[in-house]
Amino acid sequence: MSTLHERLGPAPDDAARDFDSYFDSPRTALLDLLGDRPAQAALEIGCGAGANLRLLRERRPGCRTVGIEPDPQAAAVARGRLDAVHVGSVLDDAATPFAAGSFDLLVLSHVLEHFADPDAVLRRALRWLAPAGHLLVALPNVRHHAVLSELLLHGDFRYRRDGVLDRTHLRFFTRRSALRLFAAHGLAAVACAPDIAGRRSQWLSRLSLGRADEFAAFAWNFCLRREGACAC
Repeated sequence: MSTLHERLGPAPDDAARDFDSYFDSPRTALLDLLGDRPAQAALEIGCGAGANLRLLRERRPGCRTVGIEPDPQAAAVARGRLDAVHVGSVLDDAATPFAAGSFDLLVLSHVLEHFADPDAVLRRALRWLAPAGHLLVALPNVRHHAVLSELLLHGDFRYRRDGVLDRTHLRFFTRRSALRLFAAHGLAAVACAPDIAGRRSQWLSRLSLGRADEFAAFAWNFCLRREGACAC
């Protein structure tokens, strides 16, 4: 994943606002998918400033919260909120001193798209997941109507500072391709929900009674478990 400077460039006046929006905004809708499933020890890969796990601990007092974050500035903030934060990449042994099966919840919120090989990330992360544990995964949706309209109507595919076509994204997903990726690692979705924001997208979803959510969603949120694992 990129550092804050690589993402935001040298615009100090906007840095604080951009930091808050990118690193320090909890993905409430993603955490909602966990429902009442257990979470006694949670690891977030790409934890940013720790907003997701801080919210999780508010909902689950006593949950042990651990993060991995490559950006030192974000990790410094997260250290004041979580039980432990490791600076580095999920693919780096030095940043991931975890025993097998030591977490019953893994969180990967808008992370896999930043890796050239998301399969390698999932293979590694699944070592640390307890047999009956769950994963919360959020991925941007390349089928979003704004991406398709620019591609189909204007023949253009422009990277941006943020959003679905964030300039640091290396891989792109639809709901179907994401589910195929998960299935390849023996994971099944116990819950899946579109993340819809903006008046135009919300209008599209309401007008179609949800049938156009494949195009209205800027991201998809998933709650996953290993196939054949206990559904509790």
